Amino acid sequence: TEAIDAARRAGDDELASQGRECLVWGHLLRGERAAAMREWAALSRSGRRGAEGAGWTDLLDAVLAWADDAQRAYRSLWTVFERLSQEAQAFNAVARGVARMALRLDDRDGLARTTSAFLEVTAGSSGPMSQLRRRWFGGLVSDPDGTDVEAAAAELDAAGYRLLAAYAFADAAILAARAGRVSDANERAMTIADEIGLHPSLGPLPETRWDAAQASMGR
Repeated sequence: TEAIDAARRAGDDELASQGRECLVWGHLLRGERAAAMREWAALSRSGRRGAEGAGWTDLLDAVLAWADDAQRAYRSLWTVFERLSQEAQAFNAVARGVARMALRLDDRDGLARTTSAFLEVTAGSSGPMSQLRRRWFGGLVSDPDGTDVEAAAAELDAAGYRLLAAYAFADAAILAARAGRVSDANERAMTIADEIGLHPSLGPLPETRWDAAQASMGR
């Protein structure tokens, strides 16, 4: 908070708002939802980020809204995804966020469109983490029972990307459950979350509430 106050005193409102958003994320991922919502309210009063923050604030807004109304949160972030330029700094993060929501709500068209966009804009990425992330998100569409998504999650975990691994295991668990495949992906996601003190942004594990395909929804 000292850095946020310093940015505000210096007149850098964009940096101050960015710092406060990071503070909200920190509270949320530690399971401190009440504190996250207080910081979010303070950010709303002080003015949110400008054009430079396009997409980032919307992603956080949708994640905070997800617990109370998943479909509204999804529709809101979908609108952002459609209007955001692929050159925008936040585009990849927004596409991934919409894709993970679409998986849970079983919006297969939305999942296909967001993962396709993500794969398109990251086609030139060659780093090992980027390649694993592409396997993960590509697999949300191409891997019906989550086998390859689970394998990518294991590799992310082995490489030390534990938060990403927990999320990928959680996604793999949903795919496996819907396909009727026996998997320990849920257990692995929960183990990692417990070890790193993670409270996943889309709700508590295991996410068995999404195991059955949801009724088709409009956007």
